[in-house]
Amino acid sequence: MQLFVARCKADYASVMAALPACALARFERRTQSASAARSAAAELLVRKALPEGHFDVTFARDGKPHAPDLPSFHFNVSHSGELVAAVVDDAPVGVDVQHVGTASPDVGRRYFHPDERQRVGDGWSFHALWALKESYVKQTGRGLATRLSSFLVTEALDVLIDGTRQPVHLRSYYLENHVLAVCATKPVIVTPRHVVLP
Repeated sequence: MQLFVARCKADYASVMAALPACALARFERRTQSASAARSAAAELLVRKALPEGHFDVTFARDGKPHAPDLPSFHFNVSHSGELVAAVVDDAPVGVDVQHVGTASPDVGRRYFHPDERQRVGDGWSFHALWALKESYVKQTGRGLATRLSSFLVTEALDVLIDGTRQPVHLRSYYLENHVLAVCATKPVIVTPRHVVLP
């Protein structure tokens, strides 16, 4: 497993210039914005882990991103605030990053499992739990079609559905004013590798 993180402060044109030609078509119709630049930066992170000579990665809008010609190359990306993250593994994997800001207890009551709602007291705990839950639904490939309240992330970082532990492993990282979470089918023992982007 490889976990890449980068701060993306570059302008849209600089990030686009760093992408290979085969990736540029995906961004032609997007508005030139900081969000689009971070999406492109996330793709640059994934491309750092691609085997030499492979360029075909698909970042589906409503599905899990994948490399069609590399069935054992699984990856996932996320960005929030200035931080961009990408995780790569040989089995399904999910990553989520959250910029820690103000958190509303109402959001936790609305979206979280009933057994999680009491644990969301401050901005850090709210965003950490949100990142863990999103990394799980991204790892499964179902994304937010899975209601965040339909499963429980315990304080021991187990995922339970109707009391049954799911065969995944979670880990969170605190990076300055961001929380990063990874979900994988095997223990997550990797250290984030900081990468400088254009």
